[in-house]
Amino acid sequence: MPRRVTNPARAKRDRKKWNRQNPHGRRHGPQKKDITYMNAIQDVIDSGFCDDWRTGAEISWEANKQISKHWTALSVYVLCNYMRRFIKEGKVEKYKPISGKPNVYRKI
Repeated sequence: MPRRVTNPARAKRDRKKWNRQNPHGRRHGPQKKDITYMNAIQDVIDSGFCDDWRTGAEISWEANKQISKHWTALSVYVLCNYMRRFIKEGKVEKYKPISGKPNVYRKI
């Protein structure tokens, strides 16, 4: 009967150490969707596209050009959640023209 490995940092088969990721370094694989969406929106804001008033649909259309086609596209409803963070940081301002019309955003 094989002896049970008590140290989970070692492999069961040959008892070699796992090649674990360094938590302080670069992670393997793609970035999380939250980070990728934030970076795409940040690039759209910094590109000068948002110097004029833009709707959420226009901003999400530009941001989706940087997101992989295998991922879910950034919708207007999700965009407003991310834009709240930029509004809180003071990078973007929001304006609602009249009721029934979509919110518009502009870079400060």
